[in-house]
Amino acid sequence: MIFKQHNIQKFNKKVKAFFQGPSWKKTLTFLFFLLLSSGFWLLQVLQQPFDMKISIPIRFKNVPSQVALESDTPSEIDVEIKGKGTLLLRDVWGHKKDKVLELNLENLDPPKTVYTISKKYLESEISNYLSPAITLVSFTPDVLNIHYQSLKKKELPVVLSGKLTPATGYILTDTILFTPSKVFAYGLSALVDSISAIYTEDISIADIRTPIKKQIKLIVPPGINLSETNIELNVSAEEYTEKIIRVPVVCENLPENYKIHIFPSSVEIIFPVALANYGKIKEADFEAGINYFELLKSPDYTTMVNLTKKPDWIRSYRINPEVVEFLIEEKK
Repeated sequence: MIFKQHNIQKFNKKVKAFFQGPSWKKTLTFLFFLLLSSGFWLLQVLQQPFDMKISIPIRFKNVPSQVALESDTPSEIDVEIKGKGTLLLRDVWGHKKDKVLELNLENLDPPKTVYTISKKYLESEISNYLSPAITLVSFTPDVLNIHYQSLKKKELPVVLSGKLTPATGYILTDTILFTPSKVFAYGLSALVDSISAIYTEDISIADIRTPIKKQIKLIVPPGINLSETNIELNVSAEEYTEKIIRVPVVCENLPENYKIHIFPSSVEIIFPVALANYGKIKEADFEAGINYFELLKSPDYTTMVNLTKKPDWIRSYRINPEVVEFLIEEKK
């Protein structure tokens, strides 16, 4: 055991003497010049022209909404290039490593099923993709045939998803306005036929007092292309008050040989209205009614009153009284 410790101490002294002696300094000097010469050699090598084969990922832009590309659409182009090693190193393994080559399909003709991208166009786009000092030698494929199919077109209304709440004492002045209010949906026939409306992203705006104009996104159903994916929402609010209109109650579908007595014979329609529109509302804009066939089902000679006519912009109202009594008798 003592002998082993002695050997370890002796070895440590030799190592320490080596690193502190002239031999280590000569070794460091040698390694420094070796690395320096290797660096100069590598720089000289990289200045020489090289041939290299790479694959460039491609993506298609401006694809018309009314078509769908087939699943076998190519996703990359194999390219042979030539240039100095430094440029290839910078472009291939540097800032263009993950860059995608975008090819324009805006001239695609929907009624057809195949669109050909010419060799001349591909050569121009690939050359623009590469650095000017890099030479394009060849590329495969040199012509792209893009297969696609036309989709069914259907115009659909835009529907708000969310809630718009006016401030206390205010009322939304009109129905919610979208620009555009309808969009075209493109897709396979079965998918398009299953959709009745296009919904906006979830929008919740509270305490509305002044006009609001806001760009909002549309929710695109899976497998569907839309003519618009962003629309403009316009909504405004005004101070309001309640207005009361009294109208007679009319019985619909009453046989000619019967007459009816309604108690009371008229009801009040109570609804909020913007101050600016208060004087524009007329009794002729409203009608309240009951239905003879519903009366036949009543065991106690009472029935609910329904508002059968009103302006479209009125969304909330009350009827007072909601229930009336009636008496039907045969004419003599």
